[in-house]
Amino acid sequence: MALGTLFYRRGNIYILSVFVFFSVILLGGCDEPTKSPQPGILEVRLKSVVDTSGSFYFSPTVPTRHIFTAQLKSLSVYRDSRVFFEVYGDIRSTRRYASIIDLLAHPALDSALVLGQSYAPPEQYLRLNFGLNPAGFSFYNGNTNVPIRVLDKRSPGEEVLYLTNKLFRVQEGRKTIVTISINIDSSMTRSTDDGEDVFLFSPKVWISSVIIQ
Repeated sequence: MALGTLFYRRGNIYILSVFVFFSVILLGGCDEPTKSPQPGILEVRLKSVVDTSGSFYFSPTVPTRHIFTAQLKSLSVYRDSRVFFEVYGDIRSTRRYASIIDLLAHPALDSALVLGQSYAPPEQYLRLNFGLNPAGFSFYNGNTNVPIRVLDKRSPGEEVLYLTNKLFRVQEGRKTIVTISINIDSSMTRSTDDGEDVFLFSPKVWISSVIIQ
């Protein structure tokens, strides 16, 4: 009984030794694992386009100006119809918070208003989505800013804008800057509502440039 037990244990050791031997041979013949690419950085900026002869233009050298605030609720990019990721406020953020931006502030007019920044896989992207809702408008009449209501002409569910006019690619270890342009004059129509002066908002936006640094 003892010899049988000893033989059985030795048999186990023999089989295990053969398995280890062939495993070493197989692993030795394999190539090294493929190195995963490093992410790039995707930065999304906003540029407000204003006609210098239109009613929304105000000289950037004058400190007092028109104010047009909007709420940025979401920002995401799509690799295809189902694969996407959100672009947060900056690369240190772990989620996106709704924020109020001024579409007539100097950074927006200079295309330097950063909407979001995130690490991104080095791939090509075909769509950029962002949710933008008007918050308010103040018209400078020479003495003070006069608040004017803004009415959103879009139906509920249309607040998210889908920009597909330009493909863009994020490259490994580099920054890709995608600039969204919005034409303020084309997006805002002056009107009245129950005798009150209002603006009707229907955003005209597009991807105007893609720069890789």
